[in-house]
Amino acid sequence: MDILEIDSFDAKAFVESVRETQRANGKALFYCHPLSADALSFISDSTTEMKEELLRLGITQNDIIRMMTLFEEMCRLQKRPLTNDMRYFLIRHLAQELSQNHKGIYNPGMLVSITAYNGAIVESLTESFPLISSSRRDFWQVLTRHPFRPREFLEKATSNLIALIEESKTPDSKLAVFANRPKFFRSIVIRHSKDPRDTVLHIIETTKRLVAESQNKNSELAFFADAPGFIGYAVINNVSNSRESLLKHKRTAIKLYEDSKNQDHEFALFSDAPEIFYYAIIHHNSDPLKFLRRSKERVLATIDESKDPHSSFAFLADKPKILKRFAVSFICNYHRLERDNLIDGIEETAEVLAEESKRPGNEFCSFANAPLIFRIAGIICPDDPRKLLREVLRGDYDEQIPNCVRPLSEPAAAVFAHRNNNGS
Repeated sequence: MDILEIDSFDAKAFVESVRETQRANGKALFYCHPLSADALSFISDSTTEMKEELLRLGITQNDIIRMMTLFEEMCRLQKRPLTNDMRYFLIRHLAQELSQNHKGIYNPGMLVSITAYNGAIVESLTESFPLISSSRRDFWQVLTRHPFRPREFLEKATSNLIALIEESKTPDSKLAVFANRPKFFRSIVIRHSKDPRDTVLHIIETTKRLVAESQNKNSELAFFADAPGFIGYAVINNVSNSRESLLKHKRTAIKLYEDSKNQDHEFALFSDAPEIFYYAIIHHNSDPLKFLRRSKERVLATIDESKDPHSSFAFLADKPKILKRFAVSFICNYHRLERDNLIDGIEETAEVLAEESKRPGNEFCSFANAPLIFRIAGIICPDDPRKLLREVLRGDYDEQIPNCVRPLSEPAAAVFAHRNNNGS
């Protein structure tokens, strides 16, 4: 039997009545009594019979049991006992609503509560609040964290969002630093709904204070002296304990570096490249291990490529340490240059150098058949790629990358060096 073809008009009226009473009560449920043995047995048997239909709708038996548990608790508090005959239609009606809410986009299991309280409401909310729903991530947080009165929450959030955006457009406003950053304000009104403006001001002041502290070489935060943007990011993501959050990231980078000293460690390849651990924390803090694994694959692939005599890296085939450092520096600098829109200029410089190398007597003529080296040199040392190329020709470019291309601030480099000198 097809769920969608079952006449459930009486179930619909009953469900709306229960929901209206619950909304009038003004409180969401903080605890649900377990289903009775009889109710659980009936729901389990019914959903087993509906297995194919539920599968088509993208809903599991557990989704239905959880939703019925929540709905039956509302009925219990309202002294509306349910019979199995009523459950038969309620299961089907609620399954339809949950199906309409997730529509294959969202995880239905995470929409159980909002469906039990409000029915098929997601599409209506999406259309009514485009400033919030335009971000699936932020909208998802509302659906899952505010299931009881999502419309009221979104109305307030939208009002706050518009107010913050408008205030930030005033040049002398304290919020002007975030002008043209609607995504930031949207995240704030969702995550800090009680006092979004005060939260923004706190973020601004805290970031200024921590950035200033990082410029003191004797500070624990000096590790982040050249990463003010990351300090701001850390403050935004941990408003209440920003400093400790930064120190935690620092400890993570140091531990990854220390662990790499073990030759059997997954990242032993980078034991002499502390900057890649720093880079992983700064630019890939959500999953630094994923970045490091991907980087390891790229470095190993580059080393293998150098074994091909026709490869652009063939001239370094007998110098794997230098080749590895080339690859690491390339990885750690590319993101920064791409972010600052400098890649196009570097590409143009690389093309010029490649053309010059083809001229007889040019100082870089030995690289004429390896044009990729010019692009790599530009990315590793964008201020003076010729200087780096000359060091390679002289054999001065060894495993210790010159300071001019090291993507670590002096304090950060000192931290790693101290760990290394102590045998960590």
